[in-house]
Amino acid sequence: MLFFLIQALLYRAGQLPSIIPPEQLQLVEAQFEAYWETPLFLNLLGAAERVFALALHVSLSVMVMRAFTHDNRRWLMAAIAWHTLGNAVAVVAITQVGALATEAIIAISAAISLAIIFRLKEEESLQEEKPTSPRAEFAPAPVKVTAEKLEDSQYSS
Repeated sequence: MLFFLIQALLYRAGQLPSIIPPEQLQLVEAQFEAYWETPLFLNLLGAAERVFALALHVSLSVMVMRAFTHDNRRWLMAAIAWHTLGNAVAVVAITQVGALATEAIIAISAAISLAIIFRLKEEESLQEEKPTSPRAEFAPAPVKVTAEKLEDSQYSS
């Protein structure tokens, strides 16, 4: 969107027609006029959707992480189901209720996703830490470096 805005500003300044082939100039002009006639909030819907998608995808990542850190496949299945539901609702909503209502629905799913993130964070902090087995200490034996060993270690072609 930012790239198109820059192009539109260049077009308004008279810079862009010099690099567009003449046979495509009329089409490009029509696209720019449509862009400038569109209300700003409609042009920003794509950016808002990306922010909402970030919340959804972070929650999915947290759910998948929970599946592996707690050895519980239900979290993986829940993440897959939540992702499928989010995509399906967005696809159906855009064809049935339009862009603004769809973005409102996606915003609600983003809010639910944020709640999932914070709920799983709280659960993690409330859980007891499992006792861990003591780790074996690694203490390599000291190596005496001699000129001969140093010469042997060098790469020669």
